[in-house]
Amino acid sequence: FETEVEITVENVDRPPVLQLPAKEISLREGEPFQLMHEGADPDGDTVRFNVTQLPPDMAFNARNATIKWTPSYDAVHRSAGRFSNLLNKLRLEQCALQPRSFVVDVTGCALDACTPGKLRFLVKNVNRAPQFAAPHGITVTEKDQARLELSASDPDGDIVHYYYTQPLGKSTGAWQTKYG
Repeated sequence: FETEVEITVENVDRPPVLQLPAKEISLREGEPFQLMHEGADPDGDTVRFNVTQLPPDMAFNARNATIKWTPSYDAVHRSAGRFSNLLNKLRLEQCALQPRSFVVDVTGCALDACTPGKLRFLVKNVNRAPQFAAPHGITVTEKDQARLELSASDPDGDIVHYYYTQPLGKSTGAWQTKYG
């Protein structure tokens, strides 16, 4: 006995395959970064991306699936405790500042199926130079002492040390003038 049986195979939407960096992305504060997400759907469907848990200043453009980020100079910051101040005074704090990790959740979806993924970033500290206020001119007469007084602030909150070159005293900024 033979008969024909109609078999209907229903489409099952397979999840897309995300193509994210496998390794942690290492950046320095102030270093621009851009990544265009890529994903392949085994069924040939269009892949849509969603990104959550974005760190400050990170932007995601859903139309072209692009992340842009320049970590601010405050991404890695020092604590303001006594130990931190001591290390800062000894100029060792930059050695002790640990890079900061950021994790961004990425989801790629096509029709009914989604695939989650993660982007991992490691941001390293960049020590910025102090900013000096413009010194005023000094007028002295011969045999008087000249003293250069500087004012500076550090955008990272580091302790600023002053050192002067000749003819000023290395740490005082003073110069005893002579005749001639």
